[in-house]
Amino acid sequence: MGIFSKKKTNASPVKFQASNAILDAIRDGIIIISQSGNIEYLNPASATFANFDQSEAIGLKYDSVVHLVDQDGSPVQNGQDPIATAIAKNQPIDSQCLYLAKTDAKGYIPVCLTVAPIDAGPATNYVVILRNIAKELKGEQERNEFISTASHEMRSPVASIEGYLGLALNPQTATLDPRARAYLEKAHESSQHLGQLFRDLLDTSNLSDNRIKLHPVPVEITTFVKSLADGMAPIIVAKGLRYSFGQSDPELAPVASSVQLSQVIYCSLDINYLREIVDNVINNAIKYTSSGSITVSVVGDKNEAVIIVADTGMGISEAHQDHIFQKFYRVDNSQTRNTDGTGLGLFIVKQRTEAMGGRVWVRSEEGQGSKFFIAFPRISTEEYQRQKLAATSTMAPQNNPNVASTPMTPVQNV
Repeated sequence: MGIFSKKKTNASPVKFQASNAILDAIRDGIIIISQSGNIEYLNPASATFANFDQSEAIGLKYDSVVHLVDQDGSPVQNGQDPIATAIAKNQPIDSQCLYLAKTDAKGYIPVCLTVAPIDAGPATNYVVILRNIAKELKGEQERNEFISTASHEMRSPVASIEGYLGLALNPQTATLDPRARAYLEKAHESSQHLGQLFRDLLDTSNLSDNRIKLHPVPVEITTFVKSLADGMAPIIVAKGLRYSFGQSDPELAPVASSVQLSQVIYCSLDINYLREIVDNVINNAIKYTSSGSITVSVVGDKNEAVIIVADTGMGISEAHQDHIFQKFYRVDNSQTRNTDGTGLGLFIVKQRTEAMGGRVWVRSEEGQGSKFFIAFPRISTEEYQRQKLAATSTMAPQNNPNVASTPMTPVQNV
Protein backbone atom coordinates (compact mmCIF):
# COMPACT_ATOMS: atom_id res chain seq x y z
CA MET A 1 0.00 0.00 0.00
CA GLY A 2 1.52 3.36 -1.03
CA ILE A 3 1.13 6.53 0.94
CA PHE A 4 0.58 8.53 -2.22
CA SER A 5 -2.43 6.48 -3.26
CA LYS A 6 -4.40 7.72 -0.26
CA LYS A 7 -4.66 11.32 -1.41
CA LYS A 8 -7.05 12.49 -4.09
CA THR A 9 -5.30 14.51 -6.73
CA ASN A 10 -5.28 15.14 -10.47
CA ALA A 11 -1.78 13.65 -10.85
CA SER A 12 -1.50 10.55 -13.02
CA PRO A 13 -1.38 7.00 -11.56
CA VAL A 14 1.99 6.57 -13.25
CA LYS A 15 3.46 9.28 -11.00
CA PHE A 16 2.01 7.60 -7.91
CA GLN A 17 3.53 4.30 -8.93
CA ALA A 18 6.88 5.96 -9.60
CA SER A 19 6.83 7.70 -6.19
CA ASN A 20 6.04 4.46 -4.38
CA ALA A 21 8.69 2.63 -6.38
CA ILE A 22 11.30 5.22 -5.37
CA LEU A 23 10.43 4.89 -1.68
CA ASP A 24 10.42 1.11 -1.91
CA ALA A 25 13.88 1.11 -3.52
CA ILE A 26 15.53 3.33 -0.88
CA ARG A 27 17.77 1.39 1.48
CA ASP A 28 17.09 3.68 4.41
CA GLY A 29 13.98 2.91 6.39
CA ILE A 30 11.13 5.35 5.66
CA ILE A 31 7.93 5.43 7.70
CA ILE A 32 5.00 7.82 7.34
CA ILE A 33 3.17 8.44 10.61
CA SER A 34 -0.07 10.30 11.23
CA GLN A 35 -0.60 13.00 13.86
CA SER A 36 -2.06 10.35 16.15
CA GLY A 37 1.07 8.18 15.80
CA ASN A 38 -0.40 5.53 13.48
CA ILE A 39 1.70 4.12 10.65
CA GLU A 40 0.40 5.22 7.24
CA TYR A 41 3.23 3.70 5.21
CA LEU A 42 6.57 1.99 5.66
CA ASN A 43 8.97 0.91 2.97
CA PRO A 44 10.53 -2.57 2.73
CA ALA A 45 13.81 -1.43 4.32
CA SER A 46 12.11 -0.26 7.54
CA ALA A 47 10.07 -3.48 7.66
CA THR A 48 13.31 -5.45 7.35
CA PHE A 49 14.99 -3.37 10.07
CA ALA A 50 12.15 -4.04 12.49
CA ASN A 51 11.59 -7.61 11.23
CA PHE A 52 7.89 -6.83 10.85
CA ASP A 53 5.48 -7.67 8.02
CA GLN A 54 5.03 -4.57 5.87
CA SER A 55 1.29 -4.96 5.25
CA GLU A 56 0.47 -5.81 8.87
CA ALA A 57 2.17 -2.66 10.15
CA ILE A 58 -0.23 -0.26 8.41
CA GLY A 59 -2.59 1.33 10.94
CA LEU A 60 -0.64 0.24 14.02
CA LYS A 61 0.86 2.65 16.52
CA TYR A 62 4.45 3.31 15.53
CA ASP A 63 5.87 2.20 18.88
CA SER A 64 4.43 -1.29 18.39
CA VAL A 65 6.70 -1.68 15.36
CA VAL A 66 9.56 0.75 16.01
CA HIS A 67 11.06 -0.33 19.34
CA LEU A 68 13.77 2.22 20.15
CA VAL A 69 16.26 1.48 22.94
CA ASP A 70 19.37 3.22 24.24
CA GLN A 71 22.88 1.76 24.33
CA ASP A 72 22.03 -0.02 27.58
CA GLY A 73 19.09 -1.83 25.95
CA SER A 74 16.50 0.16 27.92
CA PRO A 75 13.43 1.43 26.02
CA VAL A 76 13.61 5.16 25.39
CA GLN A 77 11.24 7.23 27.49
CA ASN A 78 8.78 9.77 26.04
CA GLY A 79 11.16 12.64 26.68
CA GLN A 80 13.93 10.84 24.76
CA ASP A 81 11.82 9.45 21.93
CA PRO A 82 12.58 11.62 18.86
CA ILE A 83 9.38 10.52 17.10
CA ALA A 84 7.12 11.45 20.02
CA THR A 85 9.02 14.72 20.49
CA ALA A 86 8.66 15.68 16.81
CA ILE A 87 4.90 15.00 16.89
CA ALA A 88 4.41 16.87 20.17
CA LYS A 89 6.40 19.92 19.02
CA ASN A 90 5.46 19.66 15.32
CA GLN A 91 9.06 20.32 14.31
CA PRO A 92 11.98 18.37 12.79
CA ILE A 93 14.10 16.28 15.16
CA ASP A 94 17.47 14.61 14.52
CA SER A 95 18.80 11.83 16.74
CA GLN A 96 22.45 10.82 16.32
CA CYS A 97 22.40 7.22 17.51
CA LEU A 98 19.74 4.98 18.99
CA TYR A 99 19.12 1.27 18.63
CA LEU A 100 16.17 -0.36 16.88
CA ALA A 101 15.16 -3.59 18.56
CA LYS A 102 13.84 -6.22 16.18
CA THR A 103 10.33 -7.38 17.03
CA ASP A 104 11.48 -10.98 17.36
CA ALA A 105 14.03 -9.90 20.00
CA LYS A 106 16.91 -11.17 17.84
CA GLY A 107 19.26 -8.25 18.18
CA TYR A 108 19.54 -4.52 17.68
CA ILE A 109 20.34 -2.26 14.75
CA PRO A 110 22.12 1.04 15.45
CA VAL A 111 20.21 3.78 13.63
CA CYS A 112 20.36 7.50 13.06
CA LEU A 113 16.86 9.01 13.05
CA THR A 114 15.40 12.03 11.31
CA VAL A 115 11.76 12.92 11.98
CA ALA A 116 10.08 15.82 10.19
CA PRO A 117 6.53 17.07 9.50
CA ILE A 118 5.49 16.70 5.87
CA ASP A 119 2.89 19.49 5.74
CA ALA A 120 2.16 22.51 7.88
CA GLY A 121 -0.97 22.47 10.02
CA PRO A 122 -2.42 20.46 12.90
CA ALA A 123 -3.30 17.37 10.81
CA THR A 124 0.10 16.87 9.22
CA ASN A 125 1.82 13.54 8.69
CA TYR A 126 5.41 12.90 9.72
CA VAL A 127 8.19 11.16 7.86
CA VAL A 128 10.65 9.06 9.86
CA ILE A 129 13.97 8.19 8.22
CA LEU A 130 15.98 5.36 9.77
CA ARG A 131 19.56 4.99 8.59
CA ASN A 132 21.50 1.87 9.57
CA ILE A 133 24.87 3.11 10.86
CA ALA A 134 26.34 -0.27 11.82
CA LYS A 135 29.14 0.05 9.22
CA GLU A 136 30.01 3.57 10.38
CA LEU A 137 30.16 2.46 14.01
CA LYS A 138 32.31 -0.54 13.11
CA GLY A 139 34.69 1.69 11.16
CA GLU A 140 34.87 4.14 14.03
CA GLN A 141 35.58 1.30 16.45
CA GLU A 142 38.41 0.04 14.25
CA ARG A 143 39.90 3.54 14.07
CA ASN A 144 39.64 3.90 17.83
CA GLU A 145 41.32 0.54 18.34
CA PHE A 146 44.18 1.58 16.06
CA ILE A 147 44.59 4.92 17.85
CA SER A 148 44.43 3.20 21.22
CA THR A 149 47.05 0.59 20.28
CA ALA A 150 49.39 3.13 18.67
CA SER A 151 49.05 5.58 21.55
CA HIS A 152 49.65 2.86 24.12
CA GLU A 153 52.75 1.58 22.32
CA MET A 154 54.24 5.07 21.86
CA ARG A 155 53.68 6.26 25.41
CA SER A 156 56.55 4.19 26.81
CA PRO A 157 59.36 5.44 24.51
CA VAL A 158 58.11 9.02 24.82
CA ALA A 159 58.09 8.70 28.62
CA SER A 160 61.63 7.33 28.45
CA ILE A 161 62.79 10.27 26.30
CA GLU A 162 61.11 12.70 28.67
CA GLY A 163 62.79 11.04 31.67
CA TYR A 164 66.29 11.13 30.19
CA LEU A 165 65.87 14.76 29.16
CA GLY A 166 64.78 15.55 32.70
CA LEU A 167 67.93 13.91 34.03
CA ALA A 168 70.07 15.87 31.57
CA LEU A 169 68.49 19.12 32.76
CA ASN A 170 69.01 18.29 36.43
CA PRO A 171 72.11 20.17 37.71
CA GLN A 172 72.81 17.30 40.11
CA THR A 173 73.18 14.76 37.29
CA ALA A 174 74.61 16.79 34.40
CA THR A 175 76.54 19.97 33.68
CA LEU A 176 75.44 21.94 30.62
CA ASP A 177 76.43 25.20 28.98
CA PRO A 178 73.55 27.72 28.52
CA ARG A 179 73.10 27.01 24.81
CA ALA A 180 72.86 23.22 25.29
CA ARG A 181 70.44 23.72 28.22
CA ALA A 182 68.18 25.90 26.05
CA TYR A 183 68.09 23.22 23.35
CA LEU A 184 67.30 20.47 25.83
CA GLU A 185 64.59 22.53 27.52
CA LYS A 186 62.87 22.94 24.16
CA ALA A 187 63.17 19.21 23.52
CA HIS A 188 61.83 18.46 27.00
CA GLU A 189 58.79 20.71 26.45
CA SER A 190 58.10 19.01 23.12
CA SER A 191 58.36 15.52 24.63
CA GLN A 192 55.95 16.53 27.41
CA HIS A 193 53.53 17.90 24.81
CA LEU A 194 53.80 14.69 22.77
CA GLY A 195 53.24 12.57 25.87
CA GLN A 196 50.10 14.54 26.71
CA LEU A 197 48.83 14.07 23.15
CA PHE A 198 49.23 10.28 23.43
CA ARG A 199 47.45 10.28 26.80
CA ASP A 200 44.57 12.33 25.36
CA LEU A 201 44.29 10.06 22.32
CA LEU A 202 44.27 6.96 24.50
CA ASP A 203 41.61 8.35 26.86
CA THR A 204 39.49 9.52 23.93
CA SER A 205 39.55 6.18 22.13
CA ASN A 206 38.93 4.23 25.35
CA LEU A 207 35.82 6.25 26.19
CA SER A 208 34.55 6.04 22.61
CA ASP A 209 34.81 2.25 22.82
CA ASN A 210 33.22 2.23 26.28
CA ARG A 211 36.32 0.61 27.76
CA ILE A 212 36.44 3.23 30.50
CA LYS A 213 33.56 2.79 32.92
CA LEU A 214 32.02 5.60 34.91
CA HIS A 215 32.28 5.50 38.70
CA PRO A 216 29.78 8.14 39.86
CA VAL A 217 29.83 9.13 43.52
CA PRO A 218 27.85 11.77 45.44
CA VAL A 219 29.71 15.08 45.47
CA GLU A 220 29.07 18.60 46.78
CA ILE A 221 30.04 20.23 43.52
CA THR A 222 30.58 23.84 44.64
CA THR A 223 33.26 22.98 47.17
CA PHE A 224 34.88 20.41 44.89
CA VAL A 225 35.08 22.75 41.86
CA LYS A 226 36.40 25.59 44.04
CA SER A 227 39.21 23.36 45.30
CA LEU A 228 40.14 22.48 41.71
CA ALA A 229 40.01 26.09 40.52
CA ASP A 230 41.95 27.38 43.54
CA GLY A 231 44.63 24.78 42.79
CA MET A 232 45.07 26.32 39.33
CA ALA A 233 45.10 29.91 40.60
CA PRO A 234 48.93 30.09 40.77
CA ILE A 235 49.13 29.28 37.04
CA ILE A 236 46.55 31.99 36.28
CA VAL A 237 48.34 34.59 38.42
CA ALA A 238 51.74 33.62 36.99
CA LYS A 239 50.46 34.69 33.56
CA GLY A 240 49.50 38.10 34.95
CA LEU A 241 45.76 37.39 35.03
CA ARG A 242 43.29 37.98 37.86
CA TYR A 243 41.46 34.98 39.33
CA SER A 244 38.20 34.85 41.25
CA PHE A 245 35.66 32.25 42.29
CA GLY A 246 32.02 33.21 42.68
CA GLN A 247 28.43 32.04 42.67
CA SER A 248 26.66 34.85 40.85
CA ASP A 249 26.69 36.20 37.34
CA PRO A 250 24.37 38.82 35.79
CA GLU A 251 24.12 36.83 32.53
CA LEU A 252 22.98 33.57 34.12
CA ALA A 253 19.28 34.34 34.33
CA PRO A 254 18.41 31.84 31.56
CA VAL A 255 20.48 29.17 33.29
CA ALA A 256 19.85 29.50 36.99
CA SER A 257 17.59 31.25 39.44
CA SER A 258 18.05 35.02 39.71
CA VAL A 259 18.31 34.62 43.48
CA GLN A 260 21.92 33.59 44.07
CA LEU A 261 22.66 32.37 47.56
CA SER A 262 25.70 30.53 48.88
CA GLN A 263 24.50 27.35 47.28
CA VAL A 264 25.25 23.82 48.38
CA ILE A 265 24.71 21.77 45.24
CA TYR A 266 24.83 17.99 45.07
CA CYS A 267 25.44 15.80 42.01
CA SER A 268 26.37 12.19 41.32
CA LEU A 269 29.48 12.29 39.13
CA ASP A 270 32.74 10.56 38.34
CA ILE A 271 35.14 12.87 40.18
CA ASN A 272 38.10 11.97 37.97
CA TYR A 273 36.12 13.02 34.92
CA LEU A 274 34.93 16.15 36.70
CA ARG A 275 38.50 17.05 37.58
CA GLU A 276 39.58 16.53 33.96
CA ILE A 277 36.69 18.66 32.65
CA VAL A 278 37.42 21.60 34.97
CA ASP A 279 41.18 21.40 34.35
CA ASN A 280 40.72 21.38 30.56
CA VAL A 281 38.29 24.31 30.48
CA ILE A 282 40.40 26.47 32.82
CA ASN A 283 43.60 25.59 30.93
CA ASN A 284 41.83 26.55 27.71
CA ALA A 285 40.90 29.91 29.25
CA ILE A 286 44.49 30.49 30.40
CA LYS A 287 45.89 29.56 27.01
CA TYR A 288 43.74 32.02 25.05
CA THR A 289 43.67 34.94 27.52
CA SER A 290 46.62 37.33 27.35
CA SER A 291 45.30 39.96 29.78
CA GLY A 292 42.40 40.53 32.14
CA SER A 293 40.78 37.87 34.30
CA ILE A 294 39.42 34.35 34.63
CA THR A 295 36.37 33.72 36.81
CA VAL A 296 35.03 30.34 37.84
CA SER A 297 31.46 30.08 39.17
CA VAL A 298 29.04 27.37 40.26
CA VAL A 299 25.29 27.97 40.30
CA GLY A 300 22.22 25.78 40.29
CA ASP A 301 18.50 25.73 39.73
CA LYS A 302 16.13 22.98 40.84
CA ASN A 303 17.27 20.64 38.06
CA GLU A 304 20.90 21.37 37.22
CA ALA A 305 24.26 22.41 38.59
CA VAL A 306 26.14 24.70 36.20
CA ILE A 307 29.88 25.35 36.21
CA ILE A 308 30.88 28.55 34.42
CA VAL A 309 34.41 29.47 33.36
CA ALA A 310 34.57 33.03 32.04
CA ASP A 311 37.62 34.75 30.55
CA THR A 312 38.49 38.07 28.92
CA GLY A 313 40.49 36.44 26.14
CA MET A 314 40.36 36.56 22.36
CA GLY A 315 36.85 35.11 22.13
CA ILE A 316 35.40 32.80 19.49
CA SER A 317 33.56 33.89 16.37
CA GLU A 318 30.06 32.54 15.78
CA ALA A 319 31.30 30.59 12.74
CA HIS A 320 33.64 28.53 14.93
CA GLN A 321 31.39 28.00 17.94
CA ASP A 322 29.60 24.98 16.45
CA HIS A 323 32.92 23.22 15.82
CA ILE A 324 35.17 23.86 18.82
CA PHE A 325 33.98 20.69 20.60
CA GLN A 326 34.90 18.50 17.64
CA LYS A 327 37.93 16.21 17.68
CA PHE A 328 41.18 17.92 16.56
CA TYR A 329 39.39 21.19 15.74
CA ARG A 330 41.32 24.38 16.38
CA VAL A 331 40.36 27.94 15.51
CA ASP A 332 42.87 29.08 12.92
CA ASN A 333 43.73 32.76 13.06
CA SER A 334 46.75 34.97 13.69
CA GLN A 335 46.20 34.84 17.47
CA THR A 336 45.99 31.05 17.79
CA ARG A 337 48.73 29.86 15.42
CA ASN A 338 51.46 30.37 18.01
CA THR A 339 49.44 28.67 20.77
CA ASP A 340 50.19 25.04 21.52
CA GLY A 341 47.28 22.63 21.47
CA THR A 342 46.14 19.25 20.20
CA GLY A 343 42.54 20.15 19.42
CA LEU A 344 41.40 17.46 21.86
CA GLY A 345 40.86 19.42 25.08
CA LEU A 346 37.32 20.67 24.44
CA PHE A 347 36.40 17.45 22.65
CA ILE A 348 37.33 15.55 25.82
CA VAL A 349 35.32 18.04 27.90
CA LYS A 350 32.20 17.42 25.79
CA GLN A 351 32.76 13.66 25.72
CA ARG A 352 33.24 13.39 29.48
CA THR A 353 30.35 15.74 30.25
CA GLU A 354 27.84 13.90 28.06
CA ALA A 355 29.02 10.54 29.42
CA MET A 356 27.82 11.75 32.84
CA GLY A 357 24.45 12.94 31.50
CA GLY A 358 25.48 16.59 31.27
CA ARG A 359 25.74 19.19 28.53
CA VAL A 360 28.26 21.86 27.58
CA TRP A 361 27.98 25.06 25.55
CA VAL A 362 29.72 28.37 25.02
CA ARG A 363 28.78 32.03 24.74
CA SER A 364 31.40 34.16 23.12
CA GLU A 365 32.16 37.04 20.80
CA GLU A 366 35.41 37.52 18.95
CA GLY A 367 37.58 39.91 20.94
CA GLN A 368 35.13 39.95 23.89
CA GLY A 369 36.12 36.83 25.83
CA SER A 370 34.27 33.56 26.34
CA LYS A 371 32.04 31.81 28.86
CA PHE A 372 31.92 28.04 28.96
CA PHE A 373 28.97 26.37 30.69
CA ILE A 374 29.01 22.78 31.93
CA ALA A 375 25.68 21.56 33.35
CA PHE A 376 24.97 18.34 35.27
CA PRO A 377 21.76 16.92 36.74
CA ARG A 378 21.34 17.75 40.44
CA ILE A 379 20.40 15.30 43.14
CA SER A 380 18.51 16.19 46.30
CA THR A 381 20.07 16.46 49.74
CA GLU A 382 18.26 13.27 50.72
CA GLU A 383 19.60 11.39 47.70
CA TYR A 384 23.11 12.70 48.38
CA GLN A 385 22.96 11.46 51.95
CA ARG A 386 21.54 8.10 50.85
CA GLN A 387 24.28 7.57 48.26
CA LYS A 388 27.01 8.73 50.62
CA LEU A 389 25.78 6.42 53.38
CA ALA A 390 25.60 3.50 50.94
CA ALA A 391 29.16 4.22 49.77
CA THR A 392 30.72 4.70 53.20
CA SER A 393 29.04 1.57 54.54
CA THR A 394 30.99 -0.60 52.08
CA MET A 395 34.29 1.27 51.72
CA ALA A 396 36.26 3.89 53.63
CA PRO A 397 35.73 7.40 52.23
CA GLN A 398 38.33 9.24 50.23
CA ASN A 399 40.40 12.03 51.72
CA ASN A 400 38.04 14.61 50.29
CA PRO A 401 35.26 14.96 52.90
CA ASN A 402 32.77 16.09 50.25
CA VAL A 403 33.01 12.94 48.17
CA ALA A 404 31.94 9.39 48.90
CA SER A 405 34.32 7.00 47.26
CA THR A 406 32.63 3.73 46.36
CA PRO A 407 31.98 3.42 42.61
CA MET A 408 28.50 2.42 41.50
CA THR A 409 27.92 -0.67 39.41
CA PRO A 410 29.17 -0.01 35.84
CA VAL A 411 26.56 0.03 33.08
CA GLN A 412 26.79 -2.82 30.63
CA ASN A 413 26.52 -1.90 26.96
CA VAL A 414 24.54 -3.66 24.27
